[in-house]
Amino acid sequence: MALSHGRAVRLGMTDEYAVAFLPSVLASYTAAYPLVEISVTCRTSSTMLRMLDEGELDVALVTAGATGRTGSPDTAIHRDRLVWAGLAHGTAHLRRPLAVAAGPASCIWRKSAIDALDAAGISYQIACTSENLAGQLALVVAGLAVAPLPIATLSGELVPFGPEQGLPSIGYYDVALRRSPHAPDDLTSTVVDHVGAYFAARQSS
Repeated sequence: MALSHGRAVRLGMTDEYAVAFLPSVLASYTAAYPLVEISVTCRTSSTMLRMLDEGELDVALVTAGATGRTGSPDTAIHRDRLVWAGLAHGTAHLRRPLAVAAGPASCIWRKSAIDALDAAGISYQIACTSENLAGQLALVVAGLAVAPLPIATLSGELVPFGPEQGLPSIGYYDVALRRSPHAPDDLTSTVVDHVGAYFAARQSS
């Protein structure tokens, strides 16, 4: 498909997905479509769904089931583990009450984490609430808290904690790819197809 120079596609995703997946997605997409500009916006899943409806985004990676919307369920294109992210050689995961850095009250990862702690009888306190990954990681990197995050976001000094370290399993998360009804067909289709193929390759590897 021939695409003209200077055209742009507006891609949305959460901060976590930008850290975990965006570098690889952009590298392979721009190699295939070097004349297409990608405009990336990082917001919560519920905010991005509103932006898709209003034509402010063309396509977005959202957390499936995170929005509480009625209608047809999201079709997941990727599934992976949620873990307790903590500082390697840190002690935050051992303290009680457990200090937790998490997303806002509407975040299903936060709910999954709290439900798991309640079921395990582990006392906790929400030490930080932030819509942004950087806000949560500030406490984690300082060794002051743990955070429920996708395992794919962990790097550097951050490691996953779980039952072997005395913390309950949190479960899994699903990623869905949503497209705006207002998006241009040709350009958006290249991104939808490319992102879908990227996750299919991850699942099969």
